[in-house]
Amino acid sequence: MLTSVWKFRPVHIWAIGELESWMSEMAKEGLHFYKMGSHFGKFKRGEPLELEYRIDFINEKKSSDSDKNEPSIEQIQAYRQLGWDYVTSYGKFHVYSSPKKRHAMELPTNTEKHLQALQKEKKSSLFAIGWALLLFLLTLGALIYAHSKGIPIIISLVEGLSSTQPVAIVPLIITMYVQTRDYLFVSRLQNTIKSGFMIDHHAEWMGNGGKRVTEYVFIVTLVVTSLSIPIMQIWSHNSETLPAEETDHVVVRLHMIEEPEFRNMLSVDNTYVSSLTSSWSFFAPEIYEVSESHYYDETAIVNGQTVSLPHMYSKVFELRFSFLAKLILEDLILENERLGKQTELKQVPHEQFDLLYVLEEEKRVEIYAMKEKIVTYISYTGEQDANIIIEKLLLKIKEHPYNK
Repeated sequence: MLTSVWKFRPVHIWAIGELESWMSEMAKEGLHFYKMGSHFGKFKRGEPLELEYRIDFINEKKSSDSDKNEPSIEQIQAYRQLGWDYVTSYGKFHVYSSPKKRHAMELPTNTEKHLQALQKEKKSSLFAIGWALLLFLLTLGALIYAHSKGIPIIISLVEGLSSTQPVAIVPLIITMYVQTRDYLFVSRLQNTIKSGFMIDHHAEWMGNGGKRVTEYVFIVTLVVTSLSIPIMQIWSHNSETLPAEETDHVVVRLHMIEEPEFRNMLSVDNTYVSSLTSSWSFFAPEIYEVSESHYYDETAIVNGQTVSLPHMYSKVFELRFSFLAKLILEDLILENERLGKQTELKQVPHEQFDLLYVLEEEKRVEIYAMKEKIVTYISYTGEQDANIIIEKLLLKIKEHPYNK
């Protein structure tokens, strides 16, 4: 059998009365506290004992050159004369124990020093909160500024191209939460001492374990998720030739809109090329780009006439959250405005779309469409007009498994 065991600490580190009560309960079970970690206490197995524990939070360092966080020898000896044995130190705390039958005298209290130590701890928490909040606002401000300058930052965040910002923000949020929680616990203890009340050394602790576990699991999950999402986004990226058969992708393909002469060319022409690039992100489980074009000839002779060979490019976001749809659509427009790809874009009322923008020039069509959680951008060069492309796009959206 193991001679020691780790137990999850069920209460906050500054919940002193609850911690002392917890240690005493463990001693009754034959587990004697001797070391504290970040989230766990370590106990030695032994005989069940009735022990009292006291935690002193005035952090007086030894006068020697040792940098160990321990009370001075004089303090240990003075407390031993009162009936208390030194156990260990952790952080800003010293732990003492005494058999209940010894009826040890209470440790001496210095209210002024206690309040000074607690006030210093509160200032430290406020300082950490302030810095974390400042860095959070600076990061958020940089993203807003980039968006105001026409940089499609929302698309970058959704696609994972700017995943360093969210990863940097997560520890700032955790720091603000942890330090705010510490500040509130220290303030509670400070108010107790100011009011002249003694710490309850037998305070109830059992009801707090579930809250601590939930908090711990939440923080760990948040950290693991923030680190794993960028890796998953890179791993999910895939490029391939567009399959000849129909797929569930919300994509209008050339063979769906072109005349029979062109459809025949698509099946036999060696200059026809296509590609399908897909990826995953937390905000958009499906992101894909489809391109169909001719890499050599730009024109062909059809029925005795020279016509332009068609080209089709589509980019589609199938989003997890509908509130992102409009932001993505606006970013797509901003991105193409910045690149000078479109000039006279017009919003077109359409009862089947939440938003629809169309640019139609000679042999050129651009479409930005939004329907619920699906956002689509289409760039087409060829002989067909926008209406047939919109009609086929709506058909593909209705056929998508999301709508079934």
